[in-house]
Amino acid sequence: MLDVVSNHLGPSGAILDRFGPYTGEASTPWGQAINLDGPDSDPVRSALLDNAMMWLRDYRFDGLRLDAVHAMFDASPTPFVAQLAAEVELLGTTGGRGLDIVAEWDRHDPTPVLGRSEHGWGLAAHWADDLHHALHVTLTGESAGYYADAAADADRVKTAMEQVYQPRVVTGDPASELSARGITRDHFVVCAQNHDQIGNRPRGERLVELAGVDAAMAAATVVLLGPSIPLLFQGEEWGTAVRFPFFSDFTDPSLAKAITEGRRRELAELEWDDVADPCDPETFMSARLNWDELVQGSIHGEVNEWYRALIDLRRRFIDPRSIDEVTAEMQGGRLTWTIGRLTASVNLGASSAPLEPTFVRPTVSRRILDNSGAPALDRWGVAVTITEMPPVHHR
Repeated sequence: MLDVVSNHLGPSGAILDRFGPYTGEASTPWGQAINLDGPDSDPVRSALLDNAMMWLRDYRFDGLRLDAVHAMFDASPTPFVAQLAAEVELLGTTGGRGLDIVAEWDRHDPTPVLGRSEHGWGLAAHWADDLHHALHVTLTGESAGYYADAAADADRVKTAMEQVYQPRVVTGDPASELSARGITRDHFVVCAQNHDQIGNRPRGERLVELAGVDAAMAAATVVLLGPSIPLLFQGEEWGTAVRFPFFSDFTDPSLAKAITEGRRRELAELEWDDVADPCDPETFMSARLNWDELVQGSIHGEVNEWYRALIDLRRRFIDPRSIDEVTAEMQGGRLTWTIGRLTASVNLGASSAPLEPTFVRPTVSRRILDNSGAPALDRWGVAVTITEMPPVHHR
């Protein structure tokens, strides 16, 4: 899938606004917003549609990930994103291909994934950050900025898993009471880490550095064996120690200085300092993955085996298209949930959590499930059980 930015032109290089009415009155955190509903906006919309069709038709991408659609200001009767979804659906039907659009969307509102007959936009899925925030607060203890809502909920992970949208009681999102229930879980993309959440930190620290390998593996279990679509960030699947700091490359010295200073101000509001200079080439070089980490016998190889085992369990026992709701329970630091035949239990930080003898737990290799039936889960421990299928009697 191709990541497409159609919400702003940016501060450098994108000069379409010099040739026509490509920008409107509204502004985004990254520059003037695209003109999607103002005077002469029809040709602007056509240009964006033609661009999307080019990537899918001529370059054979399977879909598009739309950047920050909440920053696309559009009060027209048919929102641009809904128009784009309809055009992409027609292209896929005509060409006999499955084409998908997934949106980055930070609102508690299922409009992007509702069908167009329900006044939605008809997208395949949208990113839902609440589970990430809940896991991050639980595993790291951080609660500043946009983590405040998750920190205010003692059952934060349970709430995010069950409802997708976690109430924003601190920041006061007016749409926080809207529920995602009734929409199958293959319409929501969740993660324990992604490029934004890591790159927006002062020096790009990953979860394994902030909370430890065992905590990161516990978080991966919640994401990969949960009801929504899991997203993995590069290197996460082997617990890489390589950080991913934000980096940029602007040739205009004044703009580069503004980017560096602006980022330091932004992160200071989150009580973070010691910010890596995004315009320093060394910052980029430090973000390059070290593939030599991924060797059998190392801790990275063990983590990779764990991710493979979780993905295999998901493939065999979880179909998010058949899941409307999931019920979870939080007790003594242990999160337990059931999806179909699979029941999982994860100790999210308690020193020890009781475990029913019906559970099985991973062996030391963390890959093969056995019936050792330990009475309790250690901190960050994981246990999984699969219910046997009832016998089929043929007449």
